[in-house]
Amino acid sequence: MMAAVATNRKNTNLQAVEKRKRRSSDKPVSSCNNDSSTISRHSAARKVSIGREYHTRCRGSLRFKLLVRASVSKRKPKPRDCCGNNEEINREASNLFGRSKAALRFDRDDCKILVEKDSSTWGVRNCYNNLKASLLRSIEEPFIPLKEEELAEVKTAFSGRNRMKLLVSHRNSNIDICGETLQCLMPTRWLNDELVSGSCYNYQAVRRWTTKRKLGYDLIDCDIIFVPIHGCLHWTLAVINKRECKFQYLDSLTGVNPTVLNDLAKYLVDEVKDKSGQNIDVSSWDIEYVKDLPRQQNGYDCGMFMLKYIDFYSRGLRLQFSQKDMPYFRLRTAKEILRLRAQ
Repeated sequence: MMAAVATNRKNTNLQAVEKRKRRSSDKPVSSCNNDSSTISRHSAARKVSIGREYHTRCRGSLRFKLLVRASVSKRKPKPRDCCGNNEEINREASNLFGRSKAALRFDRDDCKILVEKDSSTWGVRNCYNNLKASLLRSIEEPFIPLKEEELAEVKTAFSGRNRMKLLVSHRNSNIDICGETLQCLMPTRWLNDELVSGSCYNYQAVRRWTTKRKLGYDLIDCDIIFVPIHGCLHWTLAVINKRECKFQYLDSLTGVNPTVLNDLAKYLVDEVKDKSGQNIDVSSWDIEYVKDLPRQQNGYDCGMFMLKYIDFYSRGLRLQFSQKDMPYFRLRTAKEILRLRAQ
């Protein structure tokens, strides 16, 4: 009996020892697993933290970009440069409003024209649209189609039954226009010249053409004087450019004529002497044969090209027309003569 109890105790003790051994052997393994799991948890947490930080930065960057984009979109856009540079706009605006260039300037950012009221104050006039419209009209106006009633008026004047009829008179210049003269503007016809008085320069023959009573102003006060030249079968244009101190020659067939420009210099000296009693010296003036010109493509439109050189130059426009515009220009010129008004 005693032996059986001892055996049982021994077995119990052995079992207890085995349990302690298993516990002690399990501890390192359990500790290692715990450390690994802890490291895994820390790594995962760090990854989550890094991921959150990354996304936060991305969202912040995105919000910053959106903010910048919104602020840029709120900025006032600059107006389109549709009317040239500030210098050109100031010059055109001064012409439109009758003010000197120094008293008027253009604010491109606000699309406003600033008009100087006095030496210390600037007033603001919101007239950009009016200025733009006026500039566009000045460019488009030379090509506005004739109205039906205007075409009918010209067609009637071109009629054969009006060939000898007096159509219109200009009292100041004492010029009468009959149907035969106006009909020189019909398609393919040559412009006539009733002013020829010989092939040599003769100031006395043209002296009375430029009186103040006929012109309404003094010719010598003009900055630019246009002189149509008819040389036998061809029309050209000579220009006395007092503003730039030069004589210019425009030929739709690219010709040159030194004799004409020499006579023009003599004419200016004689005209100033006759009308003002003063003597001027033009020996230092330049001679220019203008090359960049619209050219005629036939043998009968030289007169119309000459008239359109004058028309566009006097408007301050570039010579932007061509041969295909000549039929329209003939009708338009006839209409302007009949109404004694160049538009």
